Amino acid sequence: MGILCLEEFPIADQNYSYHEHISSAASSDWALYGKLVAVGGEELDFTPVPLASEGFSFYRLWNKEIKRISGFDQLWLWDDETMTLIPMQAHRLESGEQDYEITFEDGTPWGKVWEEGDWGYIEIYE
Repeated sequence: MGILCLEEFPIADQNYSYHEHISSAASSDWALYGKLVAVGGEELDFTPVPLASEGFSFYRLWNKEIKRISGFDQLWLWDDETMTLIPMQAHRLESGEQDYEITFEDGTPWGKVWEEGDWGYIEIYE
């Protein structure tokens, strides 16, 4: 389950300064899974994967296998204002094997994702 626009954010009272530590529940699939299990009190039968839209890319060579849009059976958009998940659809484009247009369920375009040199990018339509 991929979740678009679930952004990593630094924890204000963190006690570490190195990048190899968790910085928030949205920093990785395992951190988000752990947070949801802790809050919900039971194991999940899916793995939620945060797909950040801010920054340079949403995946790189080392994590592309878990973050490629083609690997998700469900795709959701996190709406930070309402704090809700919105179901989305991915439509493969002819421009590349990992190129997709992302739409709302009613077909309204939201953005596109594509891959260049093992890096995944998101463009949100405004």
